[in-house]
Amino acid sequence: MAHTALADIKSTVFWYQQQGVVMKGEPRHTPDAAGIDITADPLTATINDCVDSTGYDSSSRTGSPPSGPRQHVVTSTAKRSVSGPWQISASVIERDHTC
Repeated sequence: MAHTALADIKSTVFWYQQQGVVMKGEPRHTPDAAGIDITADPLTATINDCVDSTGYDSSSRTGSPPSGPRQHVVTSTAKRSVSGPWQISASVIERDHTC
């Protein structure tokens, strides 16, 4: 991950730490390449994913685990320079769309 996507992940982890939320387990993903632009420099791809966190066991120091839907559509943008690896540069959780 790079750029905005990396900053978003770091700020989310920090927020969970501040709230005392502990999550154990792994999310399930079902990514699908929605498109790729091979004429762009850097190369750019769009990835749609259904992230399912129902497998998480979460708790917090207040005794109330986080609430709300546990499945969300996530749209990510990946970029790759000609000689480099693909990196996720942006990732948006569509909180109003479940999958």
